[in-house]
Amino acid sequence: MPPKPILAVERGGGGGGGGGYPQHNLRGGGGYDPRGYPPRGYDQGQGQGLGRGGYGGGGYAQIDTPTSQHVPPSETKVVFSIIVLTKNRPASLQRLLHSIQATDYGNDTVSVNIRIDGTNYETQRVAETFEWPHKTVTRTRAGGLRAAWLGAWTKPKGHAIILEDDVELSPAWYGWLAKAWKTYGDRDDLAGSSLNRQTLVPQKPSKTMEIVNDHQPFLYKLVGSIGFSPHPKRWQEFLEWVATKDLDTFDAHVEGLVTSDWYKTLDKKSMWTQLFLRFCEERGLYTMYVNLPEGKTLAAHWREKGEHFRGGEGRDFALATTAKGAFPTELVKYGWDGRRLVVPGTSPLAAPNDATRSRSACWDLYQSNVDATKSTEFVPGKSVMMEPSSVKMLCGLLTPTTRVLEWGSGGSTLFFSRFVASWDSIEHDSQWYKEMMGYTASMDNVRIHTAPHSWKQKDDGTYAEFKDYVEVPAKWGRKFDVVIVDGRARVPCARSVVRNSLLASNGVVVVHDWERTQYKPLLDQFQLVQEDTADARHLGVLRPLGVRPQPTGLRYTGTEYGGWMYNATGLTPNSVVYSVGLGEDTSWDEAMMRDHGLQLWGFDPTPKAIEYVQLNPALGDNFHFTAEGLAAKQGRITFTKPSNPDHVSMRQGKHKGLGETIVVPVNTLDHLMQANGHTRIDVLKIDIEGSEYEVLEDWIARNWFPMDQLLVEFHQRLFKDASRHIRVLEGLKANGFRIIHNVKDQELTFQRRASGSHASVAPSTFDFDHGSMVVPTKRLETVLDKLESSGSGRQVHREGRRAFQVGTGEVRD
Repeated sequence: MPPKPILAVERGGGGGGGGGYPQHNLRGGGGYDPRGYPPRGYDQGQGQGLGRGGYGGGGYAQIDTPTSQHVPPSETKVVFSIIVLTKNRPASLQRLLHSIQATDYGNDTVSVNIRIDGTNYETQRVAETFEWPHKTVTRTRAGGLRAAWLGAWTKPKGHAIILEDDVELSPAWYGWLAKAWKTYGDRDDLAGSSLNRQTLVPQKPSKTMEIVNDHQPFLYKLVGSIGFSPHPKRWQEFLEWVATKDLDTFDAHVEGLVTSDWYKTLDKKSMWTQLFLRFCEERGLYTMYVNLPEGKTLAAHWREKGEHFRGGEGRDFALATTAKGAFPTELVKYGWDGRRLVVPGTSPLAAPNDATRSRSACWDLYQSNVDATKSTEFVPGKSVMMEPSSVKMLCGLLTPTTRVLEWGSGGSTLFFSRFVASWDSIEHDSQWYKEMMGYTASMDNVRIHTAPHSWKQKDDGTYAEFKDYVEVPAKWGRKFDVVIVDGRARVPCARSVVRNSLLASNGVVVVHDWERTQYKPLLDQFQLVQEDTADARHLGVLRPLGVRPQPTGLRYTGTEYGGWMYNATGLTPNSVVYSVGLGEDTSWDEAMMRDHGLQLWGFDPTPKAIEYVQLNPALGDNFHFTAEGLAAKQGRITFTKPSNPDHVSMRQGKHKGLGETIVVPVNTLDHLMQANGHTRIDVLKIDIEGSEYEVLEDWIARNWFPMDQLLVEFHQRLFKDASRHIRVLEGLKANGFRIIHNVKDQELTFQRRASGSHASVAPSTFDFDHGSMVVPTKRLETVLDKLESSGSGRQVHREGRRAFQVGTGEVRD
């Protein structure tokens, strides 16, 4: 049944500029949301009198003019207010109001206040025709988003939510929020609750990272403006705090945050959210979030056209239909760096004693505790969940100067750490992490860490499920003498030791339960130097194999069908490689991961490719797959399947004479990189069946190329006119790319010149693993005649099929 709602809704928009506030001459501004997007403005190109982007500039004092009210006589007290902020996007407003109507509010009386900045007729018509028992439509001249927010709820009573018009609500949002306020409303450290998913970690270097927290509510220092419900007392205090500031000169900077850089770059007066961040930082306040399972959200953002979004990106997350999670008594807090904050307590363990720090003392102490270790009850500091022979072996590896890294905290952490210089342990289980923090609070040489994950409670867990957990030590820049792998995702953890160079000279990796066959693939990178086989559970001590020299120069890897030429010089295990369009041949991708020890991100939305990837064990844990295609805009695109059902490649659009059509999800490279936390790509390969032109044209128009090498299969054969193909090649040249390899004018490898000059590419014959690569020369000339020939592997011989050498004019029979 439609609720008796109380909601405060502020005018919508993609972010937008500030506006006037009665006490201050506030001007243009914007907000940001918790996913990592910088401030965004209202509809760009509209409302120039109020500043660019609709909201922005201006400096008006906000004037509220009620245009209509529908408040029926009732003894029922309004308990919740929905405040909607809108301007000139009637369709967005209609969508939001529909989601408000689709919510079940039980027996609560809920009011809706639609605040329209300006006089847009269609927006006012949508607001006036919206049916709601307790509704107010107010026209304002806020002149900006900041003033709209500051004027939205000036006399906080009860509870409210403030919504911009490009937000859409889950039908479960009110039930969850009402329970949250009932449970946590008395907390004095709560600034409010955001219904959108948290994904931004703002501490520089900022990154995209979700805090999972077992999908339970948690407190986070960053405010989220998408679906924000302020705490009434804190909001009143915030408004009073703002009223004491001269916002023309006040610096809302918060040290170390990327949002402060946005604030400085976009104009000090441009963000209400940065003011709120500074206010919360001064008072130790937090915003409550919940990151629901399966990527669902209680409030989605449609990312309408504005200063940050060009429009058309669509909804950021799918809406949850239910939200039945628990509301724990204690809320876990996370800091600006996305890490859990722990209040130190009193540890039941004694601090390490120098007198006991020796190999013999380790084993002697274990033997003296043998009764406790055999007990089924956990005894902190005594219980060790290993066989005695394994304990003795591990004691033999430890000295007072040993630096230990461990995945999987527990009895071993508490017992062995007293015999070493330092012990860093990474735990995946949030509840056990809290207990371990308590146990080790007084142990000066022990540090306990954790990270979010998406483990499906199956097997050991994959790299994709435990990426943050695996990569925690990579950020530290430290070396370890002993690395103990005894937690989840053991194979990915052990491999990361080599990839991230975590071992000191003569360091070893210790793998518990080494008898398990699923851990034996590690022998392709390690040699077994010691093993305890006395009991059922083994302990393996491993050392990395000799370091193989990294490949350099131009190399061809993969099969003749699926292989590619690229420049291997400079690639390391930390290089970022994207492969877009996988089909049913990932031989190049597998070779890149194998030869360079790097991680590779693959993308393909086609059904056959998805099935192939899922069933291909050769891809391993360093491969990360997303079932999306690449396009110039985010959304869904129609493709036509091939007429032969055994083939995999599809064509964009509808085409007669081919197979059936299918609609698949596509995304922009900007968003794919942001989702994976990348700002640069070392090698990007794209094979997207003709769609490459639209994508490349978009990048050329923006002069935006965040990659060093670009491998493209061109499908100009599908088009009658070659002019588009030539324009794209010329655009790539203008952006600093040169051709370093060409096959039939179709498969081209480009490399960007370093620092505006020619990149260094050592002359190298194009070789397959089994011989020289042969390419036709005449069509190569056609393309290269349009480009600068220097260093591009130009072939001047026009007869037959010849091999040629890069960087020279030499032709080789």
